[in-house]
Formats: sequence, structure tokens, C-alpha cells
Amino acid sequence: MATDDARPVTPGELVFRAGLTRLAGRILGYPDREALAEIHDLAEKVRTLTGDESWQARLDNVAEQAAAASSDELEGEYLALTEGNGRASLAEGSYAPGVGAALELRLADLSGYYAAFGMERDPGAPRPDHASVELEFYSELLLRTAYGIETGDAEQEAICSDAARNFLAQHLGGWLPLAAERLGQQAESGHLVGAAGLARTALVAEMKTFGVSPAWRPAEKPRDVAEEGPPDCAGCPSPVAEPIASPVR
Repeated sequence: MATDDARPVTPGELVFRAGLTRLAGRILGYPDREALAEIHDLAEKVRTLTGDESWQARLDNVAEQAAAASSDELEGEYLALTEGNGRASLAEGSYAPGVGAALELRLADLSGYYAAFGMERDPGAPRPDHASVELEFYSELLLRTAYGIETGDAEQEAICSDAARNFLAQHLGGWLPLAAERLGQQAESGHLVGAAGLARTALVAEMKTFGVSPAWRPAEKPRDVAEEGPPDCAGCPSPVAEPIASPVR
């Protein structure tokens, strides 16, 4: 695997990127007290994986905001902005073209990705197209790519790197930068503004690194998928509750 300037990527760089995108997934998830504590600890851990001062400053800010935030206040703001017809939905289906059967196919494609890489169903997980779920999965692909390089397993490296690149183009890259930008514009709390900024910056950096462009254009304004009738995904494979152990968990 190489970066966009054809320089071979190192396992250490991949582990940092995996930690960063996993953190982005955590901070775009439901901000209860337990989640905020986890975000603080993960931000400090990921900070140790890079010497880049700009990323260190961003991660310090995320850790500080998580430590200072009140879950009681954040939960209400988060739900108002992201759920139902919220102004900054964090579900891919709210931005993707097509409804009904087209949306079902999109969710089925996501579930197919998760199943192909052994992600077991967690009945309590958010829907498959939620930002926190997609970022968790993408992070796992980066970690598995790093492991392939570290162990000299060229097949694993190629499979996981290609999957990460395609997942960016077909899913994450098409909508999450816009969704994160909207969240940052609409949020009032420092935690959510910082979270949105880190998530957007991390995703844009990933797309530049892989040299990919989104395969589709997102709707500028999210629609309420719930009002259109959410697809029945009760039988779909869902993301993992306990991902493979990694250096950044």
C-alpha cells in the first residue's frame, strides 16, 4: 500500500489513522457519560501515536472538551441535531440518492461489507449506516492492513487496503464530510463543534491519502429517512460489538 505520493505507508502511520478514525466514530456517537470518558482516554492514547503538532493540538482539544462536557446537556443537543429530521443527521441514508428499495440496497451493501470481514451482529448497535458504525469498520480495515504489512502478509494487506479505499468511495467519503460540516455549523457546545471538525478533517485526509473521490454526490440538506419508512434490517448482519483487539483500544 502506498500514499498518494507513492511513498510506502508504514504500519505505525496506519495505526495512527485507525485510531483517529475510531476516535471520530466515538465522538459522533451518543454522548453519554461513559462515552465522554472513553473519548477522553482514546484521544490521549491516539495523541501518543503521532508527532504531528497540528494533530496533537486537535486531540488535546477533543480530550479537554470531553472532560469538561456535561452529558446531560450534550445528549439533548445531540438528539435534536442528529435524530429524525434533525439538521445534521449522522446517517448515510439521509444524504444518499434514492429511497425505499434503493436505500435497502445501500444498507444491504454496508451489511455485506461488515459480514465479509467477520463483524458479528450487535443487537444494540446503531443502524448500519450511522457514522459511528461506518467509522468503526473503516478503522478496523486500516488496522488489518497494518497487520498485513507488519507480518508480511501481502494478500491481507491488499484485500484490506482495497476494501478501505472502496468503502471510502462508495460510502463514507460520499456523505460524512458534509454531515460533519453541518454538525459543526449547527452545534453550540464546544465538544460537538470540535468533534465535527476532527471527523471531517480526518475523512478528507483519508480520501487524499487514498486518492479517491466519492462515487456519488450527497444531498445538501438531509432528509428524514424515518418518515419515509426505515428499511427492515432485522436480519442484516450488523457491526461488531467487540472488534478485534487493536493497539488503540
